[in-house]
Amino acid sequence: MFKKILSRTKNIRIKPVIDFGKYLTKKIILTIKILLIAFFLIEVFGFFFLKNNSYYWENRFQFISNNSFRITLLNTDPPTKFWTYVPNREIETSVAYVLHKNISWVEYWTSFKTNHLGLIETNFNKDDSEVDYLILGDSFLEGQGGGPWLSKKSISKDYPKIINAGLQGASMASMHILESYISETIKINNVVLVLIGNDFKRFVDLNFLPVEECIENGFCNTINDWEPIEDFKSEEELLALSKKKFKKRQYLIENLGYNPALHFFSTTYRLYFYYKNIIEHHYNPGREGGVDHFKGNSTALLKLHEKYPNMKIIFIPQRDEVGMLGKINHDTRNVINFMDKENINYNFCELTLSDYMLIDGHPNEDGYKKIYNCLNQEIFINK
Repeated sequence: MFKKILSRTKNIRIKPVIDFGKYLTKKIILTIKILLIAFFLIEVFGFFFLKNNSYYWENRFQFISNNSFRITLLNTDPPTKFWTYVPNREIETSVAYVLHKNISWVEYWTSFKTNHLGLIETNFNKDDSEVDYLILGDSFLEGQGGGPWLSKKSISKDYPKIINAGLQGASMASMHILESYISETIKINNVVLVLIGNDFKRFVDLNFLPVEECIENGFCNTINDWEPIEDFKSEEELLALSKKKFKKRQYLIENLGYNPALHFFSTTYRLYFYYKNIIEHHYNPGREGGVDHFKGNSTALLKLHEKYPNMKIIFIPQRDEVGMLGKINHDTRNVINFMDKENINYNFCELTLSDYMLIDGHPNEDGYKKIYNCLNQEIFINK
């Protein structure tokens, strides 16, 4: 009996049981390989085509020659306070970035000379009582990043008489105040505005230095602060100072919700937060641009336009508005809609992402050459 049962079982084929452990391991390995290949392809594509147009303000550290700012008064009742640089001074500025305690560099280091007005020196002299063009603007006109592009050194001898009234952090309202101050003693034949969208969302009083102590002491405890330095010695010194400030600013960086170094170097990581912000903004729009100073700044633009009907406006895209992921931001769209509504003429000066600094929000030398050409177009051709 037993032998018969054994003889029958010899011809029975038993199907192998699937080893789910090995099967799952193979699937996981395959998935990881696919993800690594996808990650690699995204990084390669991003390196060549999806250039980084993000800002890293919390990781930016700014330095300027000691005692470079001054408070100036406009003859109103009561007097209106605003700021310029100290007149007739050679001023150095530098910006360093620290993304991690071991990842830092000096983004730019430049200098400029001021005239008797406390503005960048041009072909306008102290004895002149009339100027062909007053050029108003912010740090893009001043030349942060790529260096001063509209100064006595850069313009030709036969260039129209100009005043470069570019001051970093300027708002449209502060430009109007500065024009009022200059026009008290100087005849201005025409005005050119070199603008970006941010000029309409800034403070309408002392702009990036809203507190007098910031000017008097040369230091403000914000991400836009300037560290006064008696003598610029070396990049090593600037980086050492930046790293010290980086440690004190850790709480701000931690509140960002992402790793700045990884965000800067990885396209995949950056894209994740790019689309995450789009989704979050879709479901919770909030209000862009922080405190709304648009009304005061747009009113200042109208006053300047009324005083100078032939005023020319050059509108420049910001870093986040260029590149494959760039788009016109909320503030810029508001400005354009406002100027169209009020029939204020303006021209765009087109820049690409390659016209900006490596990480800073300002144009590089090539970008400023393009802006200079746009200015010449307005002065010499579009009369």
